[in-house]
Amino acid sequence: MGFHEAAPAYKQSNNFCHPYGMTLATVGAGVFDTPDETPTLGQQVDTFKGLMYDGFISSTRLDGAFLLVAISGNDYIPKINLFGNTSTNSIIPLTPYIENVTNEIVANVHRLQKLGAQKILVNNMHPLGCMPRHTRVNNHTRCESHGNLIATAHNSMLQQKLGNNSNVLIVDLYTAFTNVINNQTPDSQRFTFKLAPSCEANDPEGFCGYRDGSLDDFYMLDEDHLFKHFYWDDMHPTSAGWKAVMKQLEGSIKSFMS
Repeated sequence: MGFHEAAPAYKQSNNFCHPYGMTLATVGAGVFDTPDETPTLGQQVDTFKGLMYDGFISSTRLDGAFLLVAISGNDYIPKINLFGNTSTNSIIPLTPYIENVTNEIVANVHRLQKLGAQKILVNNMHPLGCMPRHTRVNNHTRCESHGNLIATAHNSMLQQKLGNNSNVLIVDLYTAFTNVINNQTPDSQRFTFKLAPSCEANDPEGFCGYRDGSLDDFYMLDEDHLFKHFYWDDMHPTSAGWKAVMKQLEGSIKSFMS
């Protein structure tokens, strides 16, 4: 996108706003409270607001600045049903919850606009049912429909609520991910393993990279095919995967930013 490095994390910034900006994102966070007890989206906006009021981020920094609101599905993961009814009607009980999640995203976008943000990017939901943590039940052979139905409902509501806002760009992760997974982009061919992770924990309660006290590895890494995996671990794409996604999105993002 023309930047030489990513914006540094807020907690590593010593309250200094780097020329490339700042990230307030927290791993495991969601729109609402998550089991990891990380700051919610609203609390992250509170922090941003406080930095502005304290003068660490001046209002002039928002002139020509671009803000990204990135919600990646932590609110929905506990709701995904891999073994029960996965028909379209199965998400009807979740509709009020999805409505609340998208309403909260919209409310915080409006808060940022009131603080002076002129251009805001909001990613839509990637295909949750295609994450390796959900495709494991079928040996990584297909995406699970319930997760994708939730993502589709979320994206439809988000589009209805923000799609007509000329100062907001909805970044279509869902289409970019599915294009790679369904072999609908030239970059798809490089990924032999589109639904299986490159790195997988040995323990269902563990995570990629986990070691015990003796520094023994508690994960398996497919080193021979590292660059042929779209997903790195249970949830996150590899660097090559993100590159294939961003290659599809950068045109619309640059047009919005110009």
